[in-house]
Amino acid sequence: MTSKIFSLEQKLTDQLVLLKSRFSAVAIKGEFEAEGSSCRDLLRLRRLTVQQNIPLYLKIGGVEALRDLKDAIDLGVDGLIAPMVESAFGVVKFTGAVESIFGKQKLFKSINIETRESVDNIDEILEVAKRK
Repeated sequence: MTSKIFSLEQKLTDQLVLLKSRFSAVAIKGEFEAEGSSCRDLLRLRRLTVQQNIPLYLKIGGVEALRDLKDAIDLGVDGLIAPMVESAFGVVKFTGAVESIFGKQKLFKSINIETRESVDNIDEILEVAKRK
């Protein structure tokens, strides 16, 4: 079993090297939400991204997913992605939740615009987001 894990890790490392060198990948995204990744999966991915000097961004399960944010700080992620932000209020909730866990730590933050409501509110969302 251990050799199988090492073989999979080597394949993943090879893919990370390829993504970075051939396709100019700037970061890798992991998530708890849709992929159902475990903390162990993300810890392994984090170790490999550190070895290859590739930032790891974590998509959390909601704009205020405090459990995910606590895991993110333990993992030492380089950035966070909030899903389905539909309003300026969602940006405020996301940045407030991040600050409650990470304090003033410098961290890449982004939001997903996924719905018609998000698009309808894009000007207000961006106005608030650029100040955060």
